[in-house]
Amino acid sequence: MRRILLDQGLAPGAAVLLRTEGWDALHVMEVGLDRATDFEILEFARQSGRSASPWITTFTLILPSHKRVVPQLSSFGWKD
Repeated sequence: MRRILLDQGLAPGAAVLLRTEGWDALHVMEVGLDRATDFEILEFARQSGRSASPWITTFTLILPSHKRVVPQLSSFGWKD
């Protein structure tokens, strides 16, 4: 099962939709990280064994300065 943490740029309903499709998906709002820094979001994803799905590319800009092992970053699109 894919474990993923969705960033604030995606609607919380996206996590609900992914769960109906068999994903272990959480939205940052569901775990109290809606006002967290990018570092805090990455750390939560790492500690919980989830990939992170940022809406914008700031995560990739801070990865080189993040001294710990970081989670996989996932991106995906919606098909109508």
